[in-house]
Amino acid sequence: FVRAAYLKENVVPAKNEEEAITNVWYILNSVRIPNGAVIKENGDPDFTQYVASMCSESKTYYFTSYENNQINSVTLTDDLLENTKEPITYVVDTVQKVNHLAQ
Repeated sequence: FVRAAYLKENVVPAKNEEEAITNVWYILNSVRIPNGAVIKENGDPDFTQYVASMCSESKTYYFTSYENNQINSVTLTDDLLENTKEPITYVVDTVQKVNHLAQ
């Protein structure tokens, strides 16, 4: 994680939340482990299953899964935090999003 610490200290400061999330993703991606790059003692692969970050100002939780690099987010509104009695489940697309450009 020395690389992540170095990048955090030397990245161009973000002007807004979107730039900050982009910066965070570049930093966290520098330490992600691809599936199969590390094998545990029991023979199973060890890998980064998801990447996540939270903006404490907007109360927005950002995350990506191993299968899909598109950044997902959910904002923890006051209503959601104060009035939710049961866990909420969100459907997240596990198919990689590719923006196919046509000529």
